[in-house]
Amino acid sequence: MPALSALLIWLPTETSQGALRKALVRVRQRLKEHGYTLEEWSDPSDGRRLDDETQARIQRVDLVIDAGGGQPFVSGEVGFAIARSIPVVLVRQEGMPSDGIGDTLPRRIHRYPQDVSDDKGFERFEKLLDSHLRTLAESVLTPGYRALRRARNHLIATFQEFFTDYPGEHPQLHLLSGWANALAEEMHAGGTARMETDSDYYLPTFSALRGWAGGKVRAIADLTDNTETFWKPEHPEMMSAPVTERIFLINWQLFFENEPELTRYIEQWRLHKESHRDREYEIYIATKDPRDDVRHPFAPSAVGHHMLLINPDVIGGYIRRYSRDERRLLVIEHDRGEKMLFDTAEQFYNMVKARAVRFDPAYGFLELKRQWLAKTRIGQWDPEWTTATEERSAHYFDRYDQHIRCWIPFYDQMLADCAASVESEIVRIVRSFPESQVELLEIGYGTGNLTERLAPWIETFNRPFEEPGERPPVRVYDGVDRAGRMKDQAERRLAVNQRQYLHMRLQTRTAWDDVSDDDTYDIIFGSLIMHFLIGANPAADVLDRFFHDCQTHLRDGGSLVFADAFDSDLVSTESTTTKWRDWMIRHGLSAAHADNFLAGNQDMVQAASVEQLEKAAAEHHFRLTKRKKYVGPFQLLVFQREG
Repeated sequence: MPALSALLIWLPTETSQGALRKALVRVRQRLKEHGYTLEEWSDPSDGRRLDDETQARIQRVDLVIDAGGGQPFVSGEVGFAIARSIPVVLVRQEGMPSDGIGDTLPRRIHRYPQDVSDDKGFERFEKLLDSHLRTLAESVLTPGYRALRRARNHLIATFQEFFTDYPGEHPQLHLLSGWANALAEEMHAGGTARMETDSDYYLPTFSALRGWAGGKVRAIADLTDNTETFWKPEHPEMMSAPVTERIFLINWQLFFENEPELTRYIEQWRLHKESHRDREYEIYIATKDPRDDVRHPFAPSAVGHHMLLINPDVIGGYIRRYSRDERRLLVIEHDRGEKMLFDTAEQFYNMVKARAVRFDPAYGFLELKRQWLAKTRIGQWDPEWTTATEERSAHYFDRYDQHIRCWIPFYDQMLADCAASVESEIVRIVRSFPESQVELLEIGYGTGNLTERLAPWIETFNRPFEEPGERPPVRVYDGVDRAGRMKDQAERRLAVNQRQYLHMRLQTRTAWDDVSDDDTYDIIFGSLIMHFLIGANPAADVLDRFFHDCQTHLRDGGSLVFADAFDSDLVSTESTTTKWRDWMIRHGLSAAHADNFLAGNQDMVQAASVEQLEKAAAEHHFRLTKRKKYVGPFQLLVFQREG
């Protein structure tokens, strides 16, 4: 913000010139000590018409001091300043008749003695003027007032250009008036306490805080939402407002599936820290949690989890105005009174910060991931989770999609391959048995990861057969899982009831105890479920029973597709487990947490070998037709039942 500036107006027609000169000396001295740059004008208009240059000159200053002269009225320049909300101080000699404006502005009038030798009178005049200047500096001449006043005058000057350029009736004047009225309505949507405007105005709005040196400024930037595109690494501008701390929200999947993208953000955060090195500024990184949607102070109309907190009582964010084509609006609100809204916003902010990681410019991708895993306890196996799946804690279910990616090498690739294998088997069966309709059974659908990959493909496959009387190639998609918490998550994720071209049924059941012998399918499949069904070091009779149950529920020519941990008679269990453990550590888990997981999942560590499975499968007319290996013991197997 530029230094304070003042315009001193006076007329050299005063009867007592000595007293005026002495008063002006003291006015100049006071202004200098208060840090003002000073312009003087001794030939004001005295009410004459002000030209554009004169108006621009007045609008450039922060304070106008009219030292009068022989007339009791104020000059035209002073009237213009008052119309532009520029503070005015009236300096008058004692005994001069009162002017009309002075009667309404008593605090703006300061009188000096007529007698040039009245030192005490001049000291009193100077003391009162000094006090007034201090009051102005703490009120209408604070940086905020000055910034808003200059912005207002800039807008007025812009309107004036239109008045000048269009001396007669023109449609452009009507168009501008419509825009100006809409802008005024947005600015005043919540009175003087709340501002609503287009989200595109956030950057200039927030950047203007550079002129504010008040309390703490905190912010949440939601990088999963594109409203604030200036946080993207490719954006040419960088935010430079004086923020104390900022939390960047990212998608947790960046830690597992998009290292290059997160690395780009890390470089951006380093630059951001560097640009703020001259002030207190901390960056925190957190992952966005959809459960926070209902806790945001602007919910349910909030867009993303963006938030601005300015102590003691200002909050900001974005809302969606459904009545305006889902337009995104920036909301800045002064929470007057008991600050209930600000307190709610602060609670939300602190909740997000509690799970955030403080960013250090020395962090690379892996170190940031390690810090995040430790902070959120992602991937940390709880010994109590060795109980039945449905009895595990909320942390297991709520964070399952994140936990599993810490434990299972190339989890997403394995699921993609599993889905592709099921799709391939669907096509094979449809070609081999053109009169049949394929029925699917997924065992252990969990949170719906594999299901989510398959369902859209199957709907596309079925869609050409939507006409009445036609039979879709895939008739039903059944899923069973023993954990009710998994069913709740999967149904929300998959929007089961909204599937138009696929009959899907997700049930809380156990294979095979809760599946009737009359229920038969063409493809039975699952990911990370077979080890759970057959247990650690399964004996021959256990494997025989497993394939017997599969044979009972699978039609001739059908398929089994399982992605899981499988041992091998050709490679030692210790060797595959070591590779698996090393992979977990390389990707962010501590050695202790990797060991805890392995200790709690012996059914995967001591899994049946592929050779054992092939032998047991053959007894029930199953043939291994596909095998794909991943890191450690993880493989994808496809068995076909021969007729």
